[in-house]
Amino acid sequence: MKDIIVLKQQIEKKLAREYCKVNDIQQCPNRADGCTCAIAAEVQAYLRSIIPAPYYKFSIYDFNGMRDGTLEQVIDTDSAIIAKQKVVEFCWKNLDLKKLTDLKPEELDNLSIINKRRRDGTNVVVFADTDMVANPPKGKTFCAALILKEAIKHRASIGADRSETYDWIEFSILNHMIRSDDDGLANIRNADWLVIDNIPRNTKPGWRQCIDPFLMGRISDGLPTIFVCRFDVRKGNGEMLSGMGLSKVFTDPKTFFIPLQKLENLNND
Repeated sequence: MKDIIVLKQQIEKKLAREYCKVNDIQQCPNRADGCTCAIAAEVQAYLRSIIPAPYYKFSIYDFNGMRDGTLEQVIDTDSAIIAKQKVVEFCWKNLDLKKLTDLKPEELDNLSIINKRRRDGTNVVVFADTDMVANPPKGKTFCAALILKEAIKHRASIGADRSETYDWIEFSILNHMIRSDDDGLANIRNADWLVIDNIPRNTKPGWRQCIDPFLMGRISDGLPTIFVCRFDVRKGNGEMLSGMGLSKVFTDPKTFFIPLQKLENLNND
């Protein structure tokens, strides 16, 4: 997980000046009673360090199928609605999408079940059949960011496990780290929440052999992983395409699927 010390200190000073009208959190008048500047700074630092820009800035309210900051529709309306409902169901189960806009942020926080998802080790597969060169983005990274953001935000909740760790890595970089036995691999392997982004349709046999132990270890330890796939995970032989580890995730009835294209007969228990 990335080192957030310097960024956290910068944000602490900003929050202390903005909310407590002092120059440093050590001077916060309510520090002894649990001033939240330090915790809020820690959460913001993790969000900005781990989730790619500009996605760390966005919330579920911003997900509408449009390209960031434009009016270009990159996801068809029906698929965008389905994907948004799936994200809501994963993070805030039993919340009707129609009621989402009526809730204040603190009310939405009270409905979160993200900590249960962590305890259950529920994996997520976000996917669309896309080509990175020929086709525009389809919102896969956006969805993954919304889920990881919800997990990080709950560091600030009462009774939260402040020792939780998070990471985000490109599939190609992860493969390189595994093959080179990189010193930083253990932290990624043991992260409480991990996003593996841009998983291609076909991986080389050597890659599959390397990554399988990594994924099987996380599955065995009940650590949730958010897989962002550039292919329709229901098509073809999962093990032949992506290895035994991903195949196990794809066939696990507990896995939560979020499609970013029109699909049929894809349900979650």
